[in-house]
Order: sequence, then C-alpha cells, then structure tokens
Amino acid sequence: MNYKIKIGIDPGLSGAIAVLMDNCKNIRVFCMPVKRQPWSKPRKNKTFQQMVDIEELMIELKIFSPSETIINIETVTGMPTDGAHRAFIFGGAFYSVLTLLNIMGFKVNYIAPATWKAKVGLTLADKEDSRQLVLRLFPDIEGITPVRKTKIKTGLTKAMCQGRAEAVLIGLY
Repeated sequence: MNYKIKIGIDPGLSGAIAVLMDNCKNIRVFCMPVKRQPWSKPRKNKTFQQMVDIEELMIELKIFSPSETIINIETVTGMPTDGAHRAFIFGGAFYSVLTLLNIMGFKVNYIAPATWKAKVGLTLADKEDSRQLVLRLFPDIEGITPVRKTKIKTGLTKAMCQGRAEAVLIGLY
C-alpha cells in the first residue's frame, strides 16, 4: 500500500519523531515528549523519574489517519554497558510508544538500527553522520541544527538534533 504519511520514531526518552509528508517535501521533526513523575518513594538524590508523555504523544499523532500513515520504529535492545535500571527505563519507553501506536490503529514496521543504517549508507556511522546526511538530503529542514540557548529559545543540543536526524532516516526506510 502507498501511504501518504511516513513517521519515523527513534524511541527512548531522548528520541524523536519525524513526520514525512508530500513525498518528503514537508517534514516535521520533534523530540519525544517526556514528563517528570515523582517517585512513590524518593530515591537517593532523585525525586523525579522521567517517562514518555503518552498523552502528549497521542495529541501529536491523532491528527494523522491510520489508514494513510505508516510508522517505522527502530527496534531497541539494552546495551551491555547499561545497568538493569537504565535498560528497564529504555525498554519501558519503547513499549509505551508501541502500545499507543497499536491502540491508535497504526501500521507499524519494526526496523533494526543496522537495517535502516545500511539502506542509507551509514553502516559504521555515528549519530553525527546521520545528522550530516539529513542536512545534505534536506537542506531546508528545521530542528536538525543545534541552537544556542537564549532567553527566548530553549535551544536544541547536538544530541537532540542527532536523535531527530535519525528519526528522519528511520522514516525514510
């Protein structure tokens, strides 16, 4: 089926969502919505935990028709260097997003990082290479270039922009 809208999702709390419309002539990219939740029992030096803001993500996605939209989501696994807690948080974010997409009725493709990176020619590349590729493919795209923090703008860090770029490339897959 030929879908009018492709959405790429780089899951996780520092991930991003890219919406590609009109054969990639119109691209909107935004960070994964995250909220801070107080711990039921405060932990040492931690009074809040972060989690995906599912309500906000649903608001962002409900304007798209599931019959006209395909979603590509990067599959995730824990890294050997991650502790159990971090891996649990990462997996929780992934499955929270996945559950929402299924409830909303979207067609979802699961894509391993090595698979989409090979398709765009970034097999041994790091996240900065992804950002540079997106800037070459879509020079007018917004939200991929870091912005200094000012009183008016909250700013985009380089890491945030790299996650956004990867979401665009996942959407292109």
